[in-house]
Amino acid sequence: MGPPPHQPQARPAPPPIRPGAGWYSLPLTLILLPLLLFVVVFALNWRDSEAADGPSAAGDARAGVNVELTSGHTYFLYVRTGAASPTSCALAAGGDPVPVPLTREHGWSASDRAGYRYASTFEAPLSGRFRLVCAGVDGQVLMQPDDTSYGYLGLAFLAVVVAGGTGAVMFIVIAVMRSSSAKRRRAALSAPPAGPYGTPY
Repeated sequence: MGPPPHQPQARPAPPPIRPGAGWYSLPLTLILLPLLLFVVVFALNWRDSEAADGPSAAGDARAGVNVELTSGHTYFLYVRTGAASPTSCALAAGGDPVPVPLTREHGWSASDRAGYRYASTFEAPLSGRFRLVCAGVDGQVLMQPDDTSYGYLGLAFLAVVVAGGTGAVMFIVIAVMRSSSAKRRRAALSAPPAGPYGTPY
């Protein structure tokens, strides 16, 4: 009897597609998470950004400056360069004066104004038109709405652009790598099985 017929060698397992589909979660997170952050920051700063578009006003500190305020929004006070900072301020609108506590909140974001220097910040207790009177300072003062909300919105938008752009590039790289891996897998599946001496049938 002759030797038994040779059986074809078992086909090796095809290579898996790499990287796995789960890797898409990383670029999607980089795109969606900053976008969600921007929506939250926008919602929290929407009212302040509208108030930041309000008018500025300048006038004599002791006689009073005609101002238009939005309740709860903060405003910057400037004095002439070289002048003392006000010790107190109040709003007059026909009734008893309403004091406005002076702080230094958001002073780091106060804009430079020609001929003036930043002195104080106050939060408007009321909405409407009033006369702002300040003590402890002579000469003109300038009031300007706090526009710090624009800075927060700008930073949030920058985070969306940087992280979203990085996520988009990563998404493309992963897709290209998976496409190349899938082609190699198809080639391995379509190749004929190896013969007894390693040659295809």
